[in-house]
Formats: sequence, structure tokens, C-alpha cells
Amino acid sequence: MTNSKFENICNILLSKITSSQFQYKKIITFAAAAFLLIAGFVIQKGLTKSSAECSHLAFKKNFETWVAKAQIDDKALSTIKGHLKKLPELTPLYQWKIIQQCLTIKDVHTASSLLKNTDFFQNHADSVYFHRFSEISILITAKEYLKAYEESLLLKQDLLADTSFWEKQGYAKYGSDLFAYNLVRIAFLSKFVGKKDLELSSWSEIKKYSQTERDVTSAHSLIDPAACHKLFMLFSEEGVSLSDYIKYRESYLQTS
Repeated sequence: MTNSKFENICNILLSKITSSQFQYKKIITFAAAAFLLIAGFVIQKGLTKSSAECSHLAFKKNFETWVAKAQIDDKALSTIKGHLKKLPELTPLYQWKIIQQCLTIKDVHTASSLLKNTDFFQNHADSVYFHRFSEISILITAKEYLKAYEESLLLKQDLLADTSFWEKQGYAKYGSDLFAYNLVRIAFLSKFVGKKDLELSSWSEIKKYSQTERDVTSAHSLIDPAACHKLFMLFSEEGVSLSDYIKYRESYLQTS
């Protein structure tokens, strides 16, 4: 495969790091407790289970319709936000999905505004790292690569240092996804800001964490290697895996 082919693939893969592609299904686990609590109040107020389910299904349908359009539609988004206010139990999950979709359709202004809007965005202590990750997504979309690179390094540093985060039940799984995705960001951003040595060390670190079995002597003992490996496998394009691309970049950097 030619170098130009690899670089074309690099540009495609770069687009994959502009938003939170580790998805937000991990948030569901931590939204469950809040959902059950709110559901209890709903039952106490005499609302039927079927009516609540209908409301959720209606909201989901409206949301999926907006996503399927894949274009800026302020009116539709306003309607979705209005409905979400009436369904606070869905907020922990859908606030992230809405921001994600705004980034996907390149509506960076709206995504940025939503992150700063305390009426919309409920930024709990548990989600602070996801909030920072989304802010970095906005920097990348705006092509502020150096700032994004610096913030990604800080995010990695803070994740590794926050032992209480990793020790919480279940956090090692979705935190590992976040950590792995951020590693990929750092590697690609190193390339874009011309940090040759740091790019090489980033690819080496990704290979370390992509091992399916944890090496406690060389990796953070609470990070789930299986979760990292699974996420790294998502970075493939036109038959070229992330492993293939790493080999290409390492060879190029070591000989250039």
C-alpha cells in the first residue's frame, strides 16, 4: 500500500477522533440508579408504567428522526430539548448523545453552548472526564490541534492519577473505553502538531494497552485491557487496521 493511501486513511481516522465514538452506552449503567429513583416518584404520583413508557418511546422516536436527518435543524433540536426537560430520568444518557450528534453534523457552536448551559447539561462529578473529552472534541473540530493535544495529555494524566475514579464499582469498564480513546487521540494529534518522539511513544503505549491480558508491570492495573483492545479494533478503514497503521507510522518516523 502506498504512503499516500495511508495518509488518506489517516485523514479518515482523524475524523473518528473528533467525537466520543466510544459511545455513551456506558453512561446507562450510572443513569440506572437515578432512573429507578425517579421512577419511584413517578409511581407515587400515580402515573402508570405504560404512559411513562409511551413518553420514552415518543422521545426516542423524535430523537432518532433528528439524528437520521443528519443536518442542522434548530426547531427539531429545540423540541427535543423541551421534551427532555419533562423526562429528567433520560437526561444523563441523552445529553451526551445530543452533543455527540451536534458534533457529527459539525454544529460546533450548538455543542459548545450546550456544554456550557447548566439548564441542559447536568455535569456530575462522575461525568467530569466525559465533559472534558467533549470539550476536546470541539477543539479538534475547530482544528485547534495543539490545544486539543495539550488538553488530551492533561486528561490522560488526571485519569491515571484519580484512583478513586477507578476504584468505584463498574468505572474501570467505561473509564477504560474513555482512556483508550483518549490515547488514540493523543497519537493522532501528536502527528498533526509535529511531535515525532511523542507520537512514537504514543503508538507504543497503545500497543501496550491493546494486549488482551494485563501486564501489571507496564500498565495501569485497574484499566481493563479487554475494553481497550475492543475499542482499538474499531479504528479500521478500507481493510487497514489500527495495528497496520501503527506499523506504517513507526516505520516512517524511525526512518525519516
